[in-house]
Amino acid sequence: MSSYSAEEIRDLIAGMRDEEVAQRRKSARASVAIAQVLGPQRTREELLPYITETVSDVEEDEEVLLDFAEVLGSQAMLDAAGGVAECTSLLLPLESLASTDDGVVREKAVGAVSFVLGKMPPALLQADGVSLVRQLASAEFASPKTSAAPALGLCYSKLPTSDSSRKELRELFVNLCQDDSPLVRKAACGVFGQVCKASTQLEVQTELLPQFARLAQDPQDAVRIAAVPNIGDLAAHLSKEKVKAQVIPVLRQLCA
Repeated sequence: MSSYSAEEIRDLIAGMRDEEVAQRRKSARASVAIAQVLGPQRTREELLPYITETVSDVEEDEEVLLDFAEVLGSQAMLDAAGGVAECTSLLLPLESLASTDDGVVREKAVGAVSFVLGKMPPALLQADGVSLVRQLASAEFASPKTSAAPALGLCYSKLPTSDSSRKELRELFVNLCQDDSPLVRKAACGVFGQVCKASTQLEVQTELLPQFARLAQDPQDAVRIAAVPNIGDLAAHLSKEKVKAQVIPVLRQLCA
């Protein structure tokens, strides 16, 4: 439990929006202690929405955002918010952090999102995990869409093959593979193998193989390079004839 007094907790909450970066960082790092004093319900209903607003207000302060991302992706904060049954409450501030333009902050936020999604039981994952992926993947700008890729890969791999949400996730994944931003396409390459492993042979052949062919011939070198490591996972779901006819030529072209 927290060793802070009620007055100190009030000061820490106010400090999240202090003019001094040092005070904002101190308050951000004390978020778990604040939550422990407030209790699970007030943490979910008051503190986490307040942190979400604060993240938007201090979006240019990388160190503060990193502190929030680290705390929100911790077991201690999950417990303080009410445990696994209430883990969805952590996704709103994490969605904001995963949408920032700062790549370092996004990477930390994605790690925190993965932690929370990894704790979700199937019912919550189907509802709230998929909803988060949908929000990030459908955003206007590239930053949230790059964060959508790893969240999508995790959700997709954890959902049972009979789950109807998987079709929507594959459609969102195809959109990421075809996005105008090379950063988003590269992020999609990063989870391509994970999506392949969790897909049926038919899904790989009809939906994913065409996307791999596009990514492997992408005009951006970084995207093509990121596509290469997925060949093994892709080929494992294809017939020898398909590999010979559609994968080997692409591989030869990459090596040319």
